[in-house]
Amino acid sequence: MGPLLKANGLAEKGFWWGDIQFNTNHIHVHLGISELSPRPDKIGYRNGKRVAKEARRKFTQPSIRSIKSHIFQDLIALERLQAKTRKLNLEKRLGVQRASLRQQLRQTVGEQQLQALFASLPADKKRWWYRSNARDMAKPKQIASALVNQYLQDNPEFQVFQQTVQALDQYNAAAFGQRTASRTAHHKEAELRERLTNALFKACRELPDNEQELTMAGLAKNFTTVDIEANRQRIDALRQANRLQPIPAKTKKLRQRRMALRQQNARASQGKVQQAQRVLTKLSQESTPLNAAEREARTFLSGRYQQRLTLAKLKLQAPWEQSPTERQQLQDLTAYFTDVVNVPIDKLTAPQVAQMQQRLAVEHRLNGGSVVSGVNWSKLRPELQQALSEELSVKLTKPSQMRAQVQAITKQQQELLRLKATLASYKEALPPAVVQQRYQKIERFNDKIKRNKKAPARPVGSQ
Repeated sequence: MGPLLKANGLAEKGFWWGDIQFNTNHIHVHLGISELSPRPDKIGYRNGKRVAKEARRKFTQPSIRSIKSHIFQDLIALERLQAKTRKLNLEKRLGVQRASLRQQLRQTVGEQQLQALFASLPADKKRWWYRSNARDMAKPKQIASALVNQYLQDNPEFQVFQQTVQALDQYNAAAFGQRTASRTAHHKEAELRERLTNALFKACRELPDNEQELTMAGLAKNFTTVDIEANRQRIDALRQANRLQPIPAKTKKLRQRRMALRQQNARASQGKVQQAQRVLTKLSQESTPLNAAEREARTFLSGRYQQRLTLAKLKLQAPWEQSPTERQQLQDLTAYFTDVVNVPIDKLTAPQVAQMQQRLAVEHRLNGGSVVSGVNWSKLRPELQQALSEELSVKLTKPSQMRAQVQAITKQQQELLRLKATLASYKEALPPAVVQQRYQKIERFNDKIKRNKKAPARPVGSQ
């Protein structure tokens, strides 16, 4: 009772007493608390008249929960030693299960996954902790959390751990009140995830400090979206650090990671195209024969897929292993698939323009020289419609509108390419005001094409 009186300001003037009541079906205790001297009445006003009100106070809820808990624990210590022993056994069992899960995590997570996590970590190893709030730790913590979730999903040992936690939670709820129910389970599971995440960061610290082997032999083999984004963020961090303080070692690491990023993108593109090829082959083998429009679309897609696979294969080759013919083919295909919107004007060359014009001309012919000719999207199967829209980077809308939409966007890209090529060739000879106007016009075209690729575009010449 002492802590209860102290918590409510009654340590010096308060006293208590208790009566045990035996004449009911359940034995219980009545407690009384009072003060040595009564507190002065509070003076207030009611209906404009001055009245005295008896001073009243309330016990704080934390102090009430505390005394309940103390009484419960004392009863366990005096009369229910087996319950206290059960709690200790549950705590010990949790410790063993947690250690086992932590030990098996390193054996389950693959080397490539660990290298991808390592690639996303900042250079400062002091930040490699679960509770770090540094901005550059947000992505590593997200990757580590995904690895932990994947490890715990359908893990039999984790299910046993959860059962033990539930038993401990039920015990604590009985000891400290139902308001604390599920708190133990939440706390223990959060603590386990924190320990597992820190175990992954510790494993990253133990990786060999061989940046070339890590990026070229490790990162290039991991080409999921998460892996590529992690490497790209690492490149940005290295670029900023090298800009502030150029160091040959950092420059070398940056070059190696860029080469790895190039191979990652090539492998990702290769896998995506191979999957699209399998879908196209499956369509060709169906019992229902392809109609004329579908055969035309299949021919276009087959040629495109072959070009993209050739480009990916060339990008995966080391530059010093390529013949002059292969190097030229790599340049041509890279230019061929360059996005008109994103290509920088300052880096635009005549050979690039020629390749991009060739690609746009092929897309122009596929959809017809006007809105009344070309492939009929309405006669295509849904799989071919989806494949064509993905290859042309245009949102799939109503099939009856797709030909006009793609035709309009293609003409817009051709006009944008003409503007960029003209500005790149005659920029030095033009007055600054004219150059500024051309740049503004190009920006408007860029924004228009981006919008139209996400939503239907109006045919060129329409009002």
